[in-house]
Amino acid sequence: MCNHTLGYINDFISQCEIIDVIKNECYRWNQHGKTMAELTGDTKKYKSDRKPIDFLDRRHGYMTIFNYCPYCGEKINWKDIKGGF
Repeated sequence: MCNHTLGYINDFISQCEIIDVIKNECYRWNQHGKTMAELTGDTKKYKSDRKPIDFLDRRHGYMTIFNYCPYCGEKINWKDIKGGF
């Protein structure tokens, strides 16, 4: 059975590690937004209220998301994965 590769942020993300990776990335992006807002004094320009589910939304462009696993070719069921958040 293939541990499907779902996408790419800093490295390829497999199905078993996606929740931990996305929560970590969300925390890092929010910390960066807070730091930049403090340094520049512009709280509107730098967002720091991202949610982990935002990283699975293709419109935001935080990660490259695959429709099919590049190794086995099986279609990835994103509704089940998003339900885990």
